[in-house]
Amino acid sequence: MTLNNPQRGRLGPHELKEAELMRLGQKEVAFFYADYPEEYLKEIRKNIENGSFESLQLEDNNGLIVWLPGAEQKALRLAELVRFGRQHGYVESAEREIGQILGYSEVDIDYYIEHVRSHFQATSITL
Repeated sequence: MTLNNPQRGRLGPHELKEAELMRLGQKEVAFFYADYPEEYLKEIRKNIENGSFESLQLEDNNGLIVWLPGAEQKALRLAELVRFGRQHGYVESAEREIGQILGYSEVDIDYYIEHVRSHFQATSITL
């Protein structure tokens, strides 16, 4: 779902455009939940197969992390943060770092966090 408020930010501005953004060098790392529509992953998988992108399937098939060559450390950190989130729930500092790794602007990250705060109780765990 994409929510857009031009003055405050956007949620999901990269959705369904990840492969294009990565090919253009505008996005280094992408994350796909296990329920992401397979038809949108075809182009991503083609780029993985031809070596343009690298990937990591998370445990229990719970998601796929894809990155450009040279961004492996960011991708591995994202995997740590996703695992942390699954274990501890919503932690604002982790969500903020995930947004940064995924290439979102600070305005978009702030807007996302503001949106999520209304649905989850923020935890004060520091990473």
